[in-house]
Amino acid sequence: MYAQYETAYKNRFRWLPPRLFLEAPVRRPPLRRRALLRVLARCETWQAGKDEKLLRLRRLLAAERPHDKVLILHPVCRHAAR
Repeated sequence: MYAQYETAYKNRFRWLPPRLFLEAPVRRPPLRRRALLRVLARCETWQAGKDEKLLRLRRLLAAERPHDKVLILHPVCRHAAR
């Protein structure tokens, strides 16, 4: 299947460069990560069982795509950490 993505569907996707998957020594969290951690520290603990949007999505997928694997991409809000 990867061969299809590499040839027939090559122009449909922007592939992540391999350098992003190399291990590098971690010194301190990047600025964005620290900002996200500050936002999360102010939030309540997420409870999946009470997340109405997630529950609706699960019901929809169970009804419409019960045997498929689904990849969900979520846009990142650049203003959340400000």
